[in-house]
Amino acid sequence: MLTEKKPDRETQEFERQKAFASAIFPYQDAKIYKFRALSKDGKEISGYVRAKTKDAAVKGLLEGEYTVQDIQETTYESEQTLPLIYNPIAIQEAVAIFSRQLLVLYRSGVPLNRAVSILFAQTEEKHLKAALAAMYMDMVKGLSFTKSISRHPHVFPQDYVAMVKAGEKAGELATVLERLADLQEKNLKTFRRVTSALTYPLLIFVFAALVNYAVFKWVLPSFLEVFESMNAQLPLITLIVLQVVKFMKTPWFWIVTISAIGGIAYFWVLLVKQPPIRLWLDRLLLRIPQLGDIIRRVVFIRTFRVFATMVSSGVIVSTALKNVANVANNEVYRRCFEIMVKKVERGDNLSECFEREKALFPLIVRQMIKVGDETGEPEIVLNLLADFYESELELALDTFSSLLEPLMMAIMGFVAGVVILAIFLPLYSLINKLM
Repeated sequence: MLTEKKPDRETQEFERQKAFASAIFPYQDAKIYKFRALSKDGKEISGYVRAKTKDAAVKGLLEGEYTVQDIQETTYESEQTLPLIYNPIAIQEAVAIFSRQLLVLYRSGVPLNRAVSILFAQTEEKHLKAALAAMYMDMVKGLSFTKSISRHPHVFPQDYVAMVKAGEKAGELATVLERLADLQEKNLKTFRRVTSALTYPLLIFVFAALVNYAVFKWVLPSFLEVFESMNAQLPLITLIVLQVVKFMKTPWFWIVTISAIGGIAYFWVLLVKQPPIRLWLDRLLLRIPQLGDIIRRVVFIRTFRVFATMVSSGVIVSTALKNVANVANNEVYRRCFEIMVKKVERGDNLSECFEREKALFPLIVRQMIKVGDETGEPEIVLNLLADFYESELELALDTFSSLLEPLMMAIMGFVAGVVILAIFLPLYSLINKLM
């Protein structure tokens, strides 16, 4: 009696992969078309569509009730410009969750490309979702996991790619993914701690600005109009406030204000991109009491954690230092780590490199790095340093916040004092004349 042979596990997996591929690629020899169109409710949209021909692409859009404005053939390789990201923290959170979920699937025996296809369906963050779709396409074509993620630097930074590459090469990808997930979660925790500490003083500043605007816009004019109508000789401070109030009533106030804010923001971004100016600015910030300590601790936490994770994942020290320089986010320390890279490649020890930078690294850092060099386990020492400076950061943030609040109150008090003087000095003069 003949029995039907059941498909083996590999055949079933192949069929699943083929089904998922067909969901992304409707046609095996499809081309990519970039289009602009109007939706049914009149909104302009743009995107990509796959079809065998341009006519087929247009037909598909028309069936979706889109009015095609422009459509041109393109390739995946030609579309490598990085998208504008409005919330990078959301991407970091999504990548941290992705790393943890990928770890679970990979340890369960799910092939990487199959795991990527599963996570593509579950991910809601649009940048990561688009990256996962393209990654799956690349992996189906035969590219490695490392190569596929390296094509999306706006989602997966250089240190992430370098660690994954080392993990794949050493056959310890699961361990590396676990370390990456831990690293990203700790970095996000540090970022939230900094932002939460600065949120309250910022809210006070915004509230003070709104109160002062309301006083100058609606309260002061009624008093100053009375003074003007009496033709009295007004004090200088009152005259200045009077001119400010008059200026705020004109449309030029908002034109000048918005132009000033936009100009400052534009030139700030433009100038900060220039390495010499960024270096000067970072040096200045590091010298400011309290604020410099916070910046220094944040740099240490980020760089030491990334350095420790990369070294423990099998990345060589010189490569790890190159990536640490990129994540420092401070031009002073970035140049310092780049100098260390050259010295390590020349044969110097890591502890010797840190010892030469006494101005940037305190004694405890240099001593701990030396211990790590002697024991041959620098990653343990670096993690201990990161944990130490995380606790130090919390104390520094509390101190900075406690100093910032009185400063905000002093600014509010100064403005209130100016307003009081501008009103009561003329009143005092008038009372004296009447007596």
